[in-house]
Amino acid sequence: MHETAIPVCQPSIGQEEKSRVLRVLNSGQLAAGSEVATLEENFQNMMGREAVAVSSGTAALIALMATAKLEKGSLVAVPALTFAASATCLLFNGFVPVFVDIEPHTFNISPQALSEACESYPVKAVVVVHLYGRIASMPRLIDIVRKYDLLLIEDCAQAPGAVLDGKLAGTWGHGAAFSFYATKNMTSGEGGAILTDSPEWAQRIRQYINHGQQERYVHTSLGQNYRMTELQAALANCQFEKLADFNLRRRKIAQKYGQLLAGLAMELPSHGVPGSHVFHQYTVLTTNRDALQKDLAANGIGTSVHYPRPLYQQSVFNKTPMVKLPCPVTESLCPKLLSLPMYPTLTDEQVNRVTKQIRDFHSAIS
Repeated sequence: MHETAIPVCQPSIGQEEKSRVLRVLNSGQLAAGSEVATLEENFQNMMGREAVAVSSGTAALIALMATAKLEKGSLVAVPALTFAASATCLLFNGFVPVFVDIEPHTFNISPQALSEACESYPVKAVVVVHLYGRIASMPRLIDIVRKYDLLLIEDCAQAPGAVLDGKLAGTWGHGAAFSFYATKNMTSGEGGAILTDSPEWAQRIRQYINHGQQERYVHTSLGQNYRMTELQAALANCQFEKLADFNLRRRKIAQKYGQLLAGLAMELPSHGVPGSHVFHQYTVLTTNRDALQKDLAANGIGTSVHYPRPLYQQSVFNKTPMVKLPCPVTESLCPKLLSLPMYPTLTDEQVNRVTKQIRDFHSAIS
C-alpha cells in the first residue's frame, strides 16, 4: 500500500467559501447580483482599473479580442508555449496568430523574438502570457509595444497578484484576462475577469458578454452569454480575500523545492525578482521527464506536463491561417517540462516526500 496520494493540484476550499455559497443558494439570487458586483469592485480596488466579471478565463480572452476593434485578418503575436485559449481566442475573432519563441529561463514570450516578428510581419497586437505565475519581461516588451504601436493584451490566468517594478500583472496592457478555473491561484470553479483602463472598452465588453444588449431586450450588436453567476462570484470573493496568503505559501513551497532539489540533474524554475512569480506551477526541466513522471506516479505522486508541444503543432491551428516563426527554445523545452505538485495546502511533509522520491530516482539512474 502506498501512502496517501499527492495530487499535482488541488483547490484550497475552506468553510468560509462553503458558507458564502450556501448563503447565495438560500437567497434565491443565482444570476449576477451583489456578489458579482463585489468581485468587480475588489479587482478594481486592487488593480486601479475597471473590472468585468465573466464566466471563464477563455471567455475573458475572447471578449477582449472581440472588443479590440482590429480588422479581420490582423496578425497577433502569441507565445508558442501556452494553453490553447491564449491563441484560440484569436481564431474566434478572425485574427491570425503569429507564434513566437519564448525565453529559456522564464518560459515567457521573448522580447527579441517579438521584435523580429514585428520587423518581418505587420503585427498589430500581442498577447503576453505570464506563464506558470511569472510576469513576463514587461519593461522590454513595453518598449517594443510602443515602437511598433501594438495593442497589448495580458493573459494573467496563471499570475493574479504577481508584481514587477511595482506594477501588478494585469496593469501593463490595454486589457487583461484572468481565470478562476479550479486549479488557479484563486478559484470559483470556472470564472474569470477582464481588466481595462478604457471606459469605452469596459462598456463594449459588458454589452458583448450580455448577448449584445444595450438594455434589456434591446440587442444592438452580436454578443455572447459570458456572464458570471452569483455562485461563482461568492466563491471567488472568499478566494480573493485569501489570494495574498495563498501566493505567499506557493512561494514558500517553491523555495523549499529549490533547497531540496538543488544539485540534481534538472533545471529548477527561476524565481525572478521578489514578488514577480506566484508559482501557479512549479515546472522543472529534465531530460528524464517521462521516466521520472512514471516513477512518481508509481509512488502516488501526481505531476503534469504544461505543455507537451508548441501550439503551432496542435491541429486546430493547421486548419486556419497562421504564421510560425522559428521557435528553437520552445521545441527544445517541451520534451523536458514537468510540473510538480503545487497548491497552498501542500504540506512541508508532502514536499519532503516528493523531493525524496525525485532524489531516489536520480540516485537509481546515476
